[in-house]
Amino acid sequence: MTKIFLFIILMFLSAACIERPLVIGFSDLEPCVMFNDEHKPYGFDIDLFNRIAEKIKLTDYQYREVQFKNIFYDVKAGYVDLGIGGITITSKRERAVDFTHPYLQADIKALAKAQKESTLSAVFHAIYQTNVRNLTLIVLCFSIFMGIILAFVEKRENTDKSIFFLIFDYTLFTLVTISTVGYGDRTAKTIIGKNIVMFIILVGLAIFGCYVGTITANIQFDRTVSDINCMKDLRDKPIATVEDTYASDALCEENLGSKIYKTKDLSRAFDLLKADKVSAIVFDAPPLLRYASKNPGYMVAPFSVRIQNYGFVVSMHSPWRVKINQALLELQESGEYQKIYDKWF
Repeated sequence: MTKIFLFIILMFLSAACIERPLVIGFSDLEPCVMFNDEHKPYGFDIDLFNRIAEKIKLTDYQYREVQFKNIFYDVKAGYVDLGIGGITITSKRERAVDFTHPYLQADIKALAKAQKESTLSAVFHAIYQTNVRNLTLIVLCFSIFMGIILAFVEKRENTDKSIFFLIFDYTLFTLVTISTVGYGDRTAKTIIGKNIVMFIILVGLAIFGCYVGTITANIQFDRTVSDINCMKDLRDKPIATVEDTYASDALCEENLGSKIYKTKDLSRAFDLLKADKVSAIVFDAPPLLRYASKNPGYMVAPFSVRIQNYGFVVSMHSPWRVKINQALLELQESGEYQKIYDKWF
């Protein structure tokens, strides 16, 4: 009788475990997971998982807030079934838990203060662009080529000058003709030479117009600039990051920063940057990009300290991994994923 009673209890407990709602642990990280005024989670990860749940016909699930540093243990121990909220896939973490397919590239980047670029600096920046340099090379090659042709055509009319001097003189003549209307020290005297000059004027108008238009299009008077533009700019500067994160580990491995401040959360790192106690924050791109979009005085540097991806955390051999992966691929293929992405980024 006792054995039957124990068997019934075990069956009841097993059924209760099977029927319990799927528990999704999360920690907040803008814009992946945030809290609204009612302290309910919302954000990119929440929208994405809700849509995945619809795809796999999962209706009984609930979200539970956990500390980020505990999320891997909680998944492994079975306290939660999944972990979401901007969690980087790493080989070290893969030894303890499993991950779904990557759902978001979130490189480690640097956020720094920025200021408006001066007008003179904006002009120099516009001139230094690759398309302007290419056009400059075209103009020089065209001028030298036409200078050589004119020098040999007009040589009989300029017997007092060497051919090398004439090539230089007519190259200068071509450049001035393209940019203005020519100059009086040198001109074509032969019929062939005059026809060549007309060709230079017509072609020169197109080249010079394109040249000036390209420079003008490149000028951005409202462009913001920062002192942090490449990895080496971080070498001798104080940097903030968040403790117990992959960004923190990467920062130490790259040997960046004269001093590294590891804060408990990202908001404290932002406070350090505001107070000029650090020159930059090195962390995952999504929250840094969101902060820069809301605060015009800050910008995210154009380089990546590390390339990384976010994934949903599941336990080893979890039956949910395959289902979530299939649903995620279907959302990406149908374009629904892109719509969710565009909403938050």
